[in-house]
Amino acid sequence: MFNFLNQKIMNIKKKIQNFFFSLKMREKYIKHNKIFFPKKIINNQNIVLVELNKFCEIHILYSYLSNILAERLDSKIVGYNARYFFKFKNYLIFVIKRFLNLDYFSIYKSFNVKEFFYPIKKKNR
Repeated sequence: MFNFLNQKIMNIKKKIQNFFFSLKMREKYIKHNKIFFPKKIINNQNIVLVELNKFCEIHILYSYLSNILAERLDSKIVGYNARYFFKFKNYLIFVIKRFLNLDYFSIYKSFNVKEFFYPIKKKNR
């Protein structure tokens, strides 16, 4: 009984440590992006599309590749969600996260993603 309780406490402690570690790493990454990719004002209509996802490893590639392309093509970087929102609740969550910089929106904004959009599925008539 005590061994089981002790194991549960250790699991909770590990989850809390991982949470704070991930927050620390996220802040370091955002700081890195702000140093290496300063904000630029682009008045051109060209865009570089970057898919929004939760694969942290690919965010590093996206940040460098999208900024190199944007600089060479004199473009702004735009993020898009590749999935449709079939429920209004999912759309609302997307909008709230984008507005409050929650989830991975803060990461994308740190490497100069100016706008975010999502596909709208047209109903067949």
